[in-house]
Amino acid sequence: MIRFMQALLDRARREQAEWESLRSKVREALPGLVAVLVREYGVRRVTLFGSILRSAPSQRPDIDLLVEGLDASRRAEALGRLFLLAPLPVDLVPRELGRREIVQRALEDGEILYAA
Repeated sequence: MIRFMQALLDRARREQAEWESLRSKVREALPGLVAVLVREYGVRRVTLFGSILRSAPSQRPDIDLLVEGLDASRRAEALGRLFLLAPLPVDLVPRELGRREIVQRALEDGEILYAA
């Protein structure tokens, strides 16, 4: 029984270390992602929210970004551009068009990465 408990503890530590490493890679990539959104797509504000901010590992991690000022007709293009640069899938949520509860959660719990 002790071996089993030790194995579980070791696994949890390994998963936490992997999660922290992934979060670190995302943090390193964020300035470049924000720069693309601002320079190429005219975004006025970028807020990071969601699983990447939490310390507990997520089953399907992604980079959730609430954005203001992104032309809706260019959203798919921006997602494609970020896909090439990001270590994880990116979800762009336009503040102007996003579901109210998601926008509200991002505004309350998110981290502002850029504001013009």
